[in-house]
Amino acid sequence: MAAAAPGTPAPPPNAVPFADPAEFTRASHREAWHAETRRFMCNYVAPGGIGAEIGVFWAHFADVLASEFRPARLYLVDPWHKLHGETYPNWGRYTNFGQLTTRETLLQARTLEQRYPGIVKVKVDYGESFLAGMPDGHFDWVYLDAHHAYDMVMADLKAILPKMKSGGVIMGDDYFTDPDSQHAGVKRAVDAFAIEHGLDLVFEKRNQFILRLGAV
Repeated sequence: MAAAAPGTPAPPPNAVPFADPAEFTRASHREAWHAETRRFMCNYVAPGGIGAEIGVFWAHFADVLASEFRPARLYLVDPWHKLHGETYPNWGRYTNFGQLTTRETLLQARTLEQRYPGIVKVKVDYGESFLAGMPDGHFDWVYLDAHHAYDMVMADLKAILPKMKSGGVIMGDDYFTDPDSQHAGVKRAVDAFAIEHGLDLVFEKRNQFILRLGAV
C-alpha cells in the first residue's frame, strides 16, 4: 500500500470491507474513508453554487458534497438499478462479492435528499442523458466519478462542458498517473480534453483532477 499523502487522515480500523459478509456495512466500506480524504476539494468552489455529482454509488462523497461544498442545489446522478439491476457485479470486497444491492445504495442518496430538502435532487439516470436535459451554462461545478474507460470519460466530459458556467470547475476522481492502472483511461481522457479545450488542469492529492474553465 502506498504511503498516505501528508495531512491525509489515517483510515479507521474498519475502513476496508471485511471478507465476512455479516461485517460489510456502509461505514466499513473503503469509500467511507476515501470520501473524508477528499474534503479539501471544496477549496476549489465557492459555496452557494449549483453542482452535480455524476457517479454516486453509495453516496459517501455525496454526503461530503452536501455538507462541505454548501451548494444551493446538488444533483446526484447515477443509473443505479438501470445499469446493474438488483445487485452490483462481483467486484470483490467493494460490492460484498456481488451481494450489495442497488436499492441500498440508492436509498442512502434518497436519505440525503430528505436531509437537504430543496437542495439535493436525486436523478436515476446516466450522466449524458441527464445533462442533455439540463440548460446550457447551468452548473458552477460538476464532480465526475462514473465511467473509467477513455471513450466513456471523454463522452461525459464533452456532455458536461456546455452545461458549465463561465469560470466553472469540472472535478473528478481516479486520475491515476500510472499508465498500467486499470483506470488509466481517466487520465488519458482528461489530459486530451484539457489540451483540446485549452483548460487549466490541476492534479491534486488522492488522485483528484480539477479542470478550471474560462469562457465556454
